[in-house]
Amino acid sequence: MELTKELLQRRYSKFSDEALLSAKSAGPGPYSPLAWEVIQELVSARGLNGHRPPPAAAPAKPRSAPPTPPRALPTQPPPAEAAPVKVVSPYLLVSRVQGLRWPPDQELPLTARYIIALAALIFGAASVGVVVAAFVFRGQAAAWAPGVQQLAAAAGLSLAFAYSTRRSPSPAMWWFATLYCSASAVLAVGQIGSINAPRWPQLALGGFVGVLWILYFARRRETYGLAPWEWLY
Repeated sequence: MELTKELLQRRYSKFSDEALLSAKSAGPGPYSPLAWEVIQELVSARGLNGHRPPPAAAPAKPRSAPPTPPRALPTQPPPAEAAPVKVVSPYLLVSRVQGLRWPPDQELPLTARYIIALAALIFGAASVGVVVAAFVFRGQAAAWAPGVQQLAAAAGLSLAFAYSTRRSPSPAMWWFATLYCSASAVLAVGQIGSINAPRWPQLALGGFVGVLWILYFARRRETYGLAPWEWLY
């Protein structure tokens, strides 16, 4: 189910003024373009404009009224110090150990996605150079070489993933990013080691990393316009 503007308006309209101001102060980075548009409309409709409304000025006393002596204020105990606020970790296992949950009204950061996108861009560009060099030195015979075909396919997928991170998130891009990152982890780690040695340990490690990537994007479904899995927050 895709998140429409009406669903986002019903969701963010339940926020208090303080929560809306916090969301607006975070900037458009953590939100999808549609969610950021809804937040700005709600802030403007409530007249917040990024600031709390000033307190109403007290009515001026008439000049003819005699000054009243100040009353002695009763002594009050000093306010108790506020308890320190615990910062929730964006990592699922760390937050569970802390006994906390990530707030569902805040989007999780996408730092790891941008890091893997930069690595995919470098790998894709280097692979294209190797494929072009193979055609230069081997001619048309390079087109039928299995290694060249596999490298060309990996380069195309890597460049496509790097390009997708510069576009607005969509459900199709969620599936592509999840499959690319999880499969790339298995294939990359599985190549470690010698030819004669068994590769089961490397494949097991690659599978574990692939599961972590699946979990990473599963927690960010809402960013891509999909229904969130709240049990993963």
